[in-house]
Amino acid sequence: MNRALLGKWVWKFTSEKKSWWKRVVCVVYNMDSNSIFMGNSWSARASWIWKCVVKNFFNSDDFGDCLRMNMRLKAGNGEDVEFWNDVWLGDVPLKILFPRLYVLSNNRAGKVMEFMLITMLNNTSLFPAEDDRWIWLGNGEGTFTTKSCINSFFDQGRFEQNHVNWENNIWTGLAPPRVEMFVWQLVQQRESVKEELAKRSVAEIVDHLCVLCGREVESVSHLFLHCRVVWGLWSSFLKMWNVSLVIPKCIMDFIILWDDFMTNSLNWKFIPMAVMWSVWKYRNEIIFQKRKLDLVRLSFIVRFRVASWFSARFKDVAIPLYSLVGDLKLADSAGRSGKGCYQSA
Repeated sequence: MNRALLGKWVWKFTSEKKSWWKRVVCVVYNMDSNSIFMGNSWSARASWIWKCVVKNFFNSDDFGDCLRMNMRLKAGNGEDVEFWNDVWLGDVPLKILFPRLYVLSNNRAGKVMEFMLITMLNNTSLFPAEDDRWIWLGNGEGTFTTKSCINSFFDQGRFEQNHVNWENNIWTGLAPPRVEMFVWQLVQQRESVKEELAKRSVAEIVDHLCVLCGREVESVSHLFLHCRVVWGLWSSFLKMWNVSLVIPKCIMDFIILWDDFMTNSLNWKFIPMAVMWSVWKYRNEIIFQKRKLDLVRLSFIVRFRVASWFSARFKDVAIPLYSLVGDLKLADSAGRSGKGCYQSA
């Protein structure tokens, strides 16, 4: 209920161009009161109430996804909606549907009204007398209500499936307690990666590129799931066990999905925490100790942690540590031969 009420303020902000409260907020935070968009940032002096409103909408969890997916742009006169970048025609931005045309365009930030001579839009009409606006898809009426927001969230069916017992995938005792706490904090988006620091206006003068790959903005999901360096680590383990897996966009879904594979493997469930903890420690060494990126060393650290945690957990499995580091699947062979008991975990 609280998050739905916070979401209503986002709806009011994007819908009420001429309201006095919006004008005051825009003056305080240096925003355009005529804009139908709300930025994903705030100043250092922003009130905790405004921070909660913004963060609630842009949060990378199921409720944030629900809010954003149910708000759709409707082009009126086309003066506010960006032709290529906003979702206003179909379900994805046109730059995704027509990437080659987007690359060739010399007006990539242009508004819809600037492109109305394009023949591909013959079946799309603008309404000069109407402003561009948002519509709410959650109730069939186009207008946000708290009740429809809550109903839309629970209708997604993901709340019970993914959220009720997701912590059981973390508090397993397979990794040291501080590592489990760390991964739990990652799911809760409590770790201070650059994107989170920027939201708090702590890292405004810091380069927001990922320190490992030097490309994308360093967010929690990027650093631990989608960074090309880290993706190389995940790929090496997937190939080792001959598993095909599409990496989801958030860490919670990834951990749940990972545990659904290779249920008979002794070592499989050690891997996610070992990768995330190793990447975090190595990332900090690069930032604070000026260490050079060494992919071979990082890969060895991950394998060594998996082997060490496994040996500490399954003391009755007599596999030399160095052999296990060289081939993590040896643990599975030991389990099948009766020398270990995975159920004891």
